[in-house]
Amino acid sequence: MNDTILVPLSQLDQCYLENFSYTVGYILHHLDKDALRSAALRVMDKWRLMAGHIEWSETLSTWGVRVPLHGDVSSRLKFTVNTVRTRLPPSFVVNENTSAHIFTRPPIKYFRHKSVPYDFQSDASSKAPIWAIHVTEFSNCVCLGFTLSHGVFDAIGGGLVGYAMNHELQGKPWDVPPLFETNVVREVLHDLTSAPRMYDDIHRETEAYSALRSALVPASVANTLALVAGTAFENKWHNVETKLIYLGPKAMAKIRKEVNDGQ
Repeated sequence: MNDTILVPLSQLDQCYLENFSYTVGYILHHLDKDALRSAALRVMDKWRLMAGHIEWSETLSTWGVRVPLHGDVSSRLKFTVNTVRTRLPPSFVVNENTSAHIFTRPPIKYFRHKSVPYDFQSDASSKAPIWAIHVTEFSNCVCLGFTLSHGVFDAIGGGLVGYAMNHELQGKPWDVPPLFETNVVREVLHDLTSAPRMYDDIHRETEAYSALRSALVPASVANTLALVAGTAFENKWHNVETKLIYLGPKAMAKIRKEVNDGQ
């Protein structure tokens, strides 16, 4: 019986995404750190992918996640805590009774520890966990951040992590995503380019491949420069600022009611 498996990533997971990670942050009035740590360990024990690390596969010529199938996972949890003996400035804090509010995002250092790697190469060399939890305690609130490797977790994947943590914290059952030693996106891309008889009607296959290619932006120098120029224009010319929108319980209840009523 194998102790580990390699979950391969697709080409789409490595279109510059392997060079980034992202952090989801929360500002809370209170936080039970022990309960959070215990919930994270239970998630990792059930969803073994969360205990894995990035590894390059020479055989497949791709990055993948080396996943331990058995054993204790506690050493694979990156959980850091920082205590700041001051108050987080009022501009960053929202009263829980507020219906809706726009406020400034606190510095990333309160949500992400400086030791957390950003890219696959650094992840692989140190066998760092593919996610990390950072807590910063202030006298008036707590900042909580989840950092995830972007090449492994897109927005939907990050949502699944939040879903799992939320259910573990509440003691509710949840469906653990399965582990595969193959990658369906890699297989589809391979079949569309190398298996001309994937479909009975070759015209349908050509259409499918064209549709897939049209959804992707080629990673050319021109496209990269266009992205950088467009971002710079929006930020400088329009003075774009990064702000957060808080929607309180009353605002969320109104939105849910309108959706349920079909408005």
